[in-house]
Amino acid sequence: ANVARVVVAQIDPNPRISGQGVAQLRAAGIDVDIVPMPMVPDESEPLNMGFLQRMRTGLPRVRVKLAASMDGRTALANGESQWLTGVSARQDVQYLRAQSCAIISSAQTVLQDNARLTVRVGSWPDVYPVVPIAFADEQGHVRQPLRVILDRRQLLSVDHPVFQQPGRTLWCVAHNPAHVPSRVEALVVPLVDHSFGLEQQAVEQPGVEQQYGLDLHFILRELAMRQCNEVLVEAGPRLASSFLQQNLIDDICIYMAPLILGDQAMPLFYSQLASLSQAQRWQLRKIDRFDSDVRLLWSRICSPD
Repeated sequence: ANVARVVVAQIDPNPRISGQGVAQLRAAGIDVDIVPMPMVPDESEPLNMGFLQRMRTGLPRVRVKLAASMDGRTALANGESQWLTGVSARQDVQYLRAQSCAIISSAQTVLQDNARLTVRVGSWPDVYPVVPIAFADEQGHVRQPLRVILDRRQLLSVDHPVFQQPGRTLWCVAHNPAHVPSRVEALVVPLVDHSFGLEQQAVEQPGVEQQYGLDLHFILRELAMRQCNEVLVEAGPRLASSFLQQNLIDDICIYMAPLILGDQAMPLFYSQLASLSQAQRWQLRKIDRFDSDVRLLWSRICSPD
């Protein structure tokens, strides 16, 4: 192509590759300029945020998606939540899924919403491309994200429809299941005591199992080792709160509907704070409108340690 000059905004942070591309270009006689990072952080970082975070922290970038009413409620007290938002907002979620390497949800959400956790191309808004090149596989088909279902008590039967969907499924359980459906991989995840944090490993015991949960750090590290860069969490307030309390959320995407559900309805997150100083603060990055609904994208102000 007779390329004469290349300007590089970032050196690849992957230690196995870092600098090799620049060296190959220069060996081929191409002039390469490396722009210092402080000059272009706002332009280069957003292009590859998930990969950069995985290289730097060993964890993928986590985005939690929630649908809520104007008063911040996600479902009625009886669990009814379909549908808070309109068709256009739900179509946009399909594109959000397509940008994700993996979708994390809980068995309770799958059962309650009859969720499939797949990308349905026919449901995308007309303004989006039919098959976005960045999210397509070698055959030009849209990549189905890895479905990651947290099912500590194995509530899902092996013939549940979610296990029959195209793509792969990672079934996160506390103990090895007796049977595993085809195209499904069971992952035994350690239990942790959510009442004390991740430092204390837990052993499941009758009568006190509610305070224990699957180790979310363990799951995210596993996904990072599988080269998952962007992870989308689609679940209820309990699982979303677990990610929040353990400081594992990078972005919060809220589709807000023009409804008021009242104080008896389910909240976005469960949290008990003694003072406002304990509350996490977030940066509003983007606002989009889908007919009568609004999408708010918030990001953590500080990067994870």
